[in-house]
Amino acid sequence: MSNRATTHAKDIIANLTTVPTAKIQQHIALEVTMSGMNDAFWVKVGIAVISLILAFFLKRKKLK
Repeated sequence: MSNRATTHAKDIIANLTTVPTAKIQQHIALEVTMSGMNDAFWVKVGIAVISLILAFFLKRKKLK
């Protein structure tokens, strides 16, 4: 999450049109954290979908 958060922070700071005050910096930190969590969530969803698809190919062991 921290790598993506850093990327989001650079993007937000690059698009600033004013000098960031303490309140703006706090808002940027909150926005970056939420964006990083959102990215991590979508990675987890992707892994879960792939796992679900692969689970359909598992075969049960036949009992004798």
